[in-house]
Amino acid sequence: MNAFLEELAERVSLYEKLHEWTFVFPNRRAALFFQKYLSLVLKKPAWSPRLVSIEEFFSSLSDLREPDRLSLIFRLYQIYGKVVGIEEPFDRFYFWGDMLLRDFDEVDKYMVNAPMLFKDLSRLKELDESFDFLNDEQKSFLKNFWTTFEDKPKGSKEEFLKVWRKLSDVYTAYRKALQKEK
Repeated sequence: MNAFLEELAERVSLYEKLHEWTFVFPNRRAALFFQKYLSLVLKKPAWSPRLVSIEEFFSSLSDLREPDRLSLIFRLYQIYGKVVGIEEPFDRFYFWGDMLLRDFDEVDKYMVNAPMLFKDLSRLKELDESFDFLNDEQKSFLKNFWTTFEDKPKGSKEEFLKVWRKLSDVYTAYRKALQKEK
């Protein structure tokens, strides 16, 4: 029994004018394997059909364009600075921005209610950051357990929570800016 792409290539090879066909695949890798299988079953030279990924297909139907990753992170950096009001160098923001960009992408892909998600996350972070109730022995145990656990000055904890509370605003402003720029 042949794999799906091999079987598809065998069936398609029976048709004339393959160059008029377009095949949409879940990703570029599947398209490349299909092209390989098609080349093995064709008996005579032929123009290849158009092979596109589902992402490329939907992109061709839209007037919106996706900029490169660095441009997206820089745009996020500008909006983050305005909304949160914290100035930091771009090179320090870059890794945080890349992570934030992936998270925003997931929110969009799964059509999550962003304001509710970020509201819940900020509350969760407030709980995570509230170790004030622990005594010194408990804090010492946690320090030994988590090597990355460190006492943070009160001001940095407040700054951290401020950022989490503003994520919904950053997300909304970022989306509006991208939509405006298409």
